[in-house]
Amino acid sequence: MHGYIDYKANLNNSLATKVPAHYTSKSCPKCGHTSDTNRPNKGLLFRCECCSHELHADLIGARNIAMRALLVRQDWMSTGSLSASLRCIGP
Repeated sequence: MHGYIDYKANLNNSLATKVPAHYTSKSCPKCGHTSDTNRPNKGLLFRCECCSHELHADLIGARNIAMRALLVRQDWMSTGSLSASLRCIGP
């Protein structure tokens, strides 16, 4: 699947980037606090124990993944290459 996505991105002169999904639904996009207790009862509600930001956990995860992808893109656009820490993303 990753090869297909890379292939399609290259056809469109685009960049396909794999970003880590670790803790994306447990990290607050407002204050950055990461904790298991941000997901009460491991449910679908996200409530930050630091800043009280509240939203559906899947939306929190999607926003955090989008922000990570934007950081990779910003790194790529400003330097013309991926930094060493970003090259090693994923298993």
